[in-house]
Amino acid sequence: MKKSQSIGKETFQLTQTYLAGMTDHLNGMKDIKSNSLEDSHLNWFLSLSERMEKNRIKLTTLNTTSQMIFKIVSSVLIAIFVFFSIKMFMAQPAQLMLITVIFSRLWPRFTSIQSNLEQIGSTLPSFKALSDLQNECREARELYESDYKNIMPIEIKRGLDCRNVYFSYDQSESTYALKNISIHIPSNRMTAIVGRSGAGKSTLIDILMGLNHPNRGEVRIDDIPLTNDRLLSLRRSISYIRKIHFSLMQQ
Repeated sequence: MKKSQSIGKETFQLTQTYLAGMTDHLNGMKDIKSNSLEDSHLNWFLSLSERMEKNRIKLTTLNTTSQMIFKIVSSVLIAIFVFFSIKMFMAQPAQLMLITVIFSRLWPRFTSIQSNLEQIGSTLPSFKALSDLQNECREARELYESDYKNIMPIEIKRGLDCRNVYFSYDQSESTYALKNISIHIPSNRMTAIVGRSGAGKSTLIDILMGLNHPNRGEVRIDDIPLTNDRLLSLRRSISYIRKIHFSLMQQ
């Protein structure tokens, strides 16, 4: 059972890596072709496939070994039982044959139980990961179905404000994607947010939309704090289009 759980945990990690890698590969197909990265991605895929193959072989070997051990043990037990029955209890041949047949019919049930337990043990890590994900989603749930009823858009008269906003994607680290950001975006005006790639422009927009919540600081609408009960009203009032520009610089 312990070996099955260990192999099952490895299976889950490999599958997770495989799905994440294939998703990145398909989403980044243009980048891969543009930068001639086909060989490196192919080598990664082949390496991962070999690890997944070995993992599957280990699980099959474990199940087969268990079946073999059970069959050997059953044969030894039957032999010991027959020996003691004849030598010590003087059992009659008919009684001995009947007990042996019953034992041989019951033993496969025990091997089947062991095989099922090993299969359950190998799937427990995946089930635990799914259960943890469900609990995490419930804790991070933003809105409920009842929140979508009778939603009226907010009329933004003065504008949106970020006041001393700090945000990091991983709260366990001290590195911030946005640090001490204070900005006023007036209504009925055009505001441009310019910066290098990775400077936090999209992160700032996500915070203004209420898609992410700042670790510190706050977002205000007409000087009123943005709270969860006003998120849908805000999203009924504003929207944005993400546009990517590509340019070729020549010297």
